[in-house]
Amino acid sequence: MDEQTNTPNQSIIVVAVIINEERKALILKRAVALKRAPGKWEFPSGQVSFGQEPLEALVKIVRNKTSLDIEVGKLIASKSFVSKRSKKHVIIFYNLAKPSEDFLHTQPKLDGEYTESKWVDMKEIQQLNLEKDISDLFGKLKLYLASEDKINHIDVKISTSDELYIYTDGGSRGNPGPSASGFVIMNSDMEVLEEGGEYLGITTNNQAEYQAVKLALKMAKKYNPKHINFRIDSMLVVNQMKGFYKIKSKDLWPIHEDIKKLAAEFELVTYEHVRREENTLADAKVNEVLDSQKGT
Repeated sequence: MDEQTNTPNQSIIVVAVIINEERKALILKRAVALKRAPGKWEFPSGQVSFGQEPLEALVKIVRNKTSLDIEVGKLIASKSFVSKRSKKHVIIFYNLAKPSEDFLHTQPKLDGEYTESKWVDMKEIQQLNLEKDISDLFGKLKLYLASEDKINHIDVKISTSDELYIYTDGGSRGNPGPSASGFVIMNSDMEVLEEGGEYLGITTNNQAEYQAVKLALKMAKKYNPKHINFRIDSMLVVNQMKGFYKIKSKDLWPIHEDIKKLAAEFELVTYEHVRREENTLADAKVNEVLDSQKGT
């Protein structure tokens, strides 16, 4: 991962390309002079700027770090967490799209952050001295070894919590256009319990935003919470759920009523508006789902 200087509470989105058709991953060894994870192995990765498309960023990251030009394939897996400094992180993994024979035999020209590179069989990766975040995610990558189906809904860590914080987002590429919803469920310690998303077909942005809240409420039941605190970057959804705005769209009304019925099953459900840059975890889930639909 890149050495970065970030302001407090800034969200960090990292993307990485890892695997080719032979199920081998390109990994890089961090220089021992680095302060964080010196001498550890990791995949080519880097931070995505706010507003930048993850796939576009990934191509540039790999080119800068290894001098290799890649074509990105489909989504493999992802991980999100909140660091001790309350910074939100998202790691998104993609594979390579049919790399050429020349690519597989091209020796990367590394930048100063790395000292060594090699292609490693996925079965051997866990035996290496991996960077911690990569090591933690390896269990999810095993799913990819067994199946090439896309992973939209990440495995769930089941626990109970009296209070949940849920970030939701929805997006439409075209408005109306291909749409998806995304959510991230956290406990009161701001630990990620569950994250997921759903492809909705052709809808509008507002419908996708509403569907994300509905989906999250359904998923939250298993944690038996008393209170649910929604964090949403759509002012429209927040104010309509609070009853401040009237619902004029006939397409939104049925979803709004479904949400009210689901919310009635909990002691208290609140809705808080947050800035878009504070909602990047859920936003990343939306983009993962939409990216996984490309070419389908």
